[in-house]
Amino acid sequence: MAHNRKQNNSLVIFSAIIMGVIVALGFIWFESGAPQIGMESASPSLSALVSNGASPGLSALASKASPSGTLPPGDPNPILTPGATNPTVTQANIGTTICKSGFTATIRPPSSYTTKLKIQQITQYGYTDTKTASYEEDHLISLELGGDPQNPLNLWPEPYSLPTYQGHDVGAHGKDTYENWLNAQVCDGKMTLALAQHDIATDWVGFWLSSGAPHPSASTNSDD
Repeated sequence: MAHNRKQNNSLVIFSAIIMGVIVALGFIWFESGAPQIGMESASPSLSALVSNGASPGLSALASKASPSGTLPPGDPNPILTPGATNPTVTQANIGTTICKSGFTATIRPPSSYTTKLKIQQITQYGYTDTKTASYEEDHLISLELGGDPQNPLNLWPEPYSLPTYQGHDVGAHGKDTYENWLNAQVCDGKMTLALAQHDIATDWVGFWLSSGAPHPSASTNSDD
């Protein structure tokens, strides 16, 4: 009997030691920054989302990433029009796609599609001016920058006429200028495709102005 009690006491002590070790290891693991239940993982960068062809709602991300801090006139509603990329256009094939003369004409959607979409989106945007002639159904990420041709998330009725912003035209014609300049930057190897897509999708007005509102000396393609 004494032998059995001694054996039982040894088992209790051994079990207590094991439990103590487990608790100590758990405490060390917790303090070292282990993931906690309920914590969200870090969100991927906007440039990664855009370059991978995703079309996230950018209401929060755009404000943080834009040089102006908040989206100025000229930028679309980031919920309705977050932008979408064309998966067939990559950094590796820009020489045969967006940097090749005439490429955008081969993928531009027909006016029958864009006009119908323009009418629908004028209502969605709540414009008081409902005349279709007042707007260009524009690609946020332009075709010459690898934007998706037909995805409604990459198209919106962009006003031709807006009050000047910091002395610049931020309507449809102003954006055309920035698109052409970005295309030249990408095709000349001065900027990556992913960065150009990020800037124009996030806050084209802010990034254009922060670059000095440049005008292209030449453009391979034009996306109007």
